[in-house]
Amino acid sequence: MAVLPIVILISVTDFTTSAVLSALYLRIRERYLLAWCLAFLAYGMGHCLTAISVATSVGALFGLGTLFMAGAGVLVGAATDMLLGRHVRRRWAVIIILTNVWAVVATVMGLEFMWRTGPLMFALGSVHIASGIGWWRVRRPRTFGTHIAAFGLVLSGIHILNFPFLANVTWTVPWGFAAATVLVVLIGYGVVIEALETALQSSEQAKVQNERFFELAAVGAFRSSLAGAFTQVNPRLVDILGYASREELYALRIPGDLYMDPSQRSRLQEEHTDAGVAEGVALTWKRKDGSPVYLKLHGRIVFDDDGKPDHYEGFIVDVSEARELQEQLVRAQRMEAVGQLAGGVAHDFNNLLTVVLASAALIQREPGKDEMVLALADDIAAAAERGASLTTQLLTFAHKQPMKTTVVDFGEVVEATVHLLRRTIPASISIVIDEMQEHPVLADRGQLQQVIMNLIINARNAMPSGGELRLSIEQRRLSWAERAENKRTDDDRDFAILTVADTGVGMSEEVMGRVFEPFFTTREVGAGSGLGLSLVFGIVTRMEGFVAVDSEPGEGTAFQVFWPVAEAQVETVAHRKAGPLRTIAGLCLLVEDEDAVRQAVCRMLEDIGLSVVQATDGNEALETLAALEQLDLLVSDLMMPGTSGVEVAKVARKKFPSMPIVCMSGYAEGDGGNEDCQEVADALLCKPFRPEELEQVICRVFDAGRASRAK
Repeated sequence: MAVLPIVILISVTDFTTSAVLSALYLRIRERYLLAWCLAFLAYGMGHCLTAISVATSVGALFGLGTLFMAGAGVLVGAATDMLLGRHVRRRWAVIIILTNVWAVVATVMGLEFMWRTGPLMFALGSVHIASGIGWWRVRRPRTFGTHIAAFGLVLSGIHILNFPFLANVTWTVPWGFAAATVLVVLIGYGVVIEALETALQSSEQAKVQNERFFELAAVGAFRSSLAGAFTQVNPRLVDILGYASREELYALRIPGDLYMDPSQRSRLQEEHTDAGVAEGVALTWKRKDGSPVYLKLHGRIVFDDDGKPDHYEGFIVDVSEARELQEQLVRAQRMEAVGQLAGGVAHDFNNLLTVVLASAALIQREPGKDEMVLALADDIAAAAERGASLTTQLLTFAHKQPMKTTVVDFGEVVEATVHLLRRTIPASISIVIDEMQEHPVLADRGQLQQVIMNLIINARNAMPSGGELRLSIEQRRLSWAERAENKRTDDDRDFAILTVADTGVGMSEEVMGRVFEPFFTTREVGAGSGLGLSLVFGIVTRMEGFVAVDSEPGEGTAFQVFWPVAEAQVETVAHRKAGPLRTIAGLCLLVEDEDAVRQAVCRMLEDIGLSVVQATDGNEALETLAALEQLDLLVSDLMMPGTSGVEVAKVARKKFPSMPIVCMSGYAEGDGGNEDCQEVADALLCKPFRPEELEQVICRVFDAGRASRAK
């Protein structure tokens, strides 16, 4: 067998393998492939020089070829270390370099072939065997290419180790080079197969990870055709749109079945086709039940190999909750503005109502008036008190009204509130009020009316086609089930339970679960604020009660308000007195900047028997205080231009320590200084008030002052 053709064949095989590995490296960009590419290139150069040496009998070329073979051995070791994720071991390079130096020295010394090449071949063979074993032991997972490459490296190492011993046996030389050719092919294509299998596994792993990310994404993910049909969706998108399965979404036509406005998709395509991406685009789709869902789209167009649009893919973020929170913020700011307006209106309106109530009461007390005049005075007083109630409700609605609790009759408040709202209830709704017994509860009357009013209005809105509204009150202790459900296992108090039942449209369980949420409403936009029932819940909870609701769609709704029964008796205020409670003599300083209010209160005080000195503002009051040597009572408004009522009260308290002080307020929170007023004043009287309320307060502070002086 001729040696030269075989050596040429092995050289071509080396170069071919190097070219294949080079192309593979350019695609995969793994460093170990570059090292293998250079190794086979060095093998090819070594075998090529060997072929030339055989053809020309030039020994120097054989030695140069041996150097290339040594370099290839170094690259094999380096490639193996790179593949296995280890640091490149420099000792292989050092050993091979030293053995090359020895080969040169041995050649100069004229030593035999085996002694010249033996150490170098031993080092190269060891590198190949160690690399093959390393591949097979460490590489995970082992692929078909791993086994081929490892097997080829070990056999190649054994073949190289035998070279010094068999080179002088002439008949083995052709077979040795033929075996080397087979081993080169085995190693080279084992490396190629290994690289391709590894790349394929990495691709599959990346695909699995991408699919896992797609499936587990916290936002909706999709792929869809250009025509508008989903080809892939994740579970989150199914949940966002309210469907039960992906198959339901796959059956939809996106433009007509999902977009609230189908033209929105056309505009989206026109605006973003050129760019190929859509970032944060606002969409309005509809859920399975038809309700709108507000979304943000982050998507792109996927192009095929020819550069043409193939399909769409992207992520969908549900921003409905964020949008709702933003709308709640706007509503809250609007309510704050309403509250500020309500405070200003309440102060001025309460001043006017104080004048009206005082005038009506004085007419009622005037002897000799006929029944017609007294009846008109009663109507005026009732209208003024209703106006005061409306002001209180406005402030409560705007969360600007402080609690002013008294013991009231729950049943009487229910009847009064129904009377107030009767004109707002359509004739198609019949109102049935069961017999109301006296049920004393501790409550702010205005806020209790607000609770009843909101429940009645809610029932009215639930019966657009008419029906029956029934109100009843029972008094009992909680059942064990009610205690357990409301976490009141130790609560053995009696409760007055108001039931407001309607025969309206009813509610689903989902709506019942959110019915007390602020700003939640099932009515169309602009038809309701969503604050009524949340206000009911807040007021009742503050008074240590609770609210229960029972409803079925189409079967009506029943709200139950559980309000603790008070141990004290109901506090009553006479609406018309024949005269003052009693006469009180003394000098009173009245400070009020509103002329009409000041004159009305002055008449009330004089009706009691007091001599009144008037001051139009705080500055005039301070001047009057400085001039007086004796003063029996100070009655002052809180909020006045310049010097406030609190400052006047402090100066008066310092000069007359035992003198009773009564402050008047048109709007407690808006007047400011309420806490300071409590420190210096003996009583705070909220406008509007009737003469008998003023009399009661003055009698109380005078009696308290006498009791204190007696001690």
